[in-house]
Amino acid sequence: SYTKSYIISKSISLNNSLNIFRGLVYIKPFSYKSYNYTECSSLIFGNNSLTVTIPYIKNYNNTSYVKQEAFVSKIEIIYLFLLMQRGLSISESISLLIIGFCSDIYNKLPFEFNLEIPILFSLKIKDIFN
Repeated sequence: SYTKSYIISKSISLNNSLNIFRGLVYIKPFSYKSYNYTECSSLIFGNNSLTVTIPYIKNYNNTSYVKQEAFVSKIEIIYLFLLMQRGLSISESISLLIIGFCSDIYNKLPFEFNLEIPILFSLKIKDIFN
């Protein structure tokens, strides 16, 4: 009883991709005043991308609190245009937007990973556009 849980999911859909989040939150009858927060954030790039959130909640205790949120953002051409006006290439602009989307996750990783993640994103984006 008196349990707190946080489920944070982030996904990136590029071109012809499909991302599906299915999460189960199960609160038993004796879990008094339990708390759950589930957040699903998705970033879409391309015309044929799809992201789906399917929450599955089993709450057998009416003193518990369950909250579920889902956000979908799309990389718009105007964002890329504004960054490219500042001198960035298309791949650098996309990398910057993706890194910003994922920053709250990779900032919790050890420092060594923090240095490598932007480089890995940039390399992957360059592979996509070459």
